[in-house]
Order: sequence, then C-alpha cells, then structure tokens
Amino acid sequence: MGNIRNFIESVTTNGGASLNINNGELNPTKGYFVSVAGAENKIENAELLNTENVFLGGWMHKGEIYLDCSQQIADKRTAIIKGMERGQIAIYDAAKGKEILLPTAQKCGTETQKKTYMSQKATELCEN
Repeated sequence: MGNIRNFIESVTTNGGASLNINNGELNPTKGYFVSVAGAENKIENAELLNTENVFLGGWMHKGEIYLDCSQQIADKRTAIIKGMERGQIAIYDAAKGKEILLPTAQKCGTETQKKTYMSQKATELCEN
C-alpha cells in the first residue's frame, strides 16, 4: 500500500514514476522505459487522489483494463445517479463484490426529463 502512495506522490511531485506491481519496485535506477503501444491511459485531475473518499480505481471490461479516480459513495441510489450522469458503464458494489451495469443516460429532452429518467432507473436498480 505504501508503494502506491509513494507512486502517486512521485507522479505529482516529480512529473512521473514507474511501479512494478509484481515486486513493488518503485522508480528503478537502471534500464530504459518505453510505453507499450496502445496501452497508455490518461487520468485527468490526478490531484483528486489526495481527496479522502477518492481511490485509484482499476477494472477489466471486455478484456481491457481501465484506470481512473473513483469516488466512494455510501448510498446506492446516489451512486447510480452519479454514475449515469458521468456516463459510466457500471458502478461497483464493494459489499457484494460485483458490478452494477448502468443504463445509458437519456440524451434528448429537457433537463427535468433527463433527471426524471435517471431517478426512475435508479429506483428500478435499487429494487433489484
């Protein structure tokens, strides 16, 4: 756990870092590092990781690994609505250890109609 914290600190203070997740080695002092083509991910607003309820998230979907800053939300209904507002494919239920697939947010209509749709879908998902 300390190495992840040190990794994030190194990225934010030094502009970059390398961490071998298999052996915990952080910022080796030999060799050269070259990105694997097509394996780059951009995490915008990485300073969010210094926020108390924000975590570095990683998950697989259809054979691809995703990384992001994930906010921990206690209420299921609120999490579903936030996920839909943010265009997420799914949210993760930590207590049950499974993802909750989300419907696509309504793209047309008034803001009131869009919010009503999200509220109805959140209610349906909470009842299941």
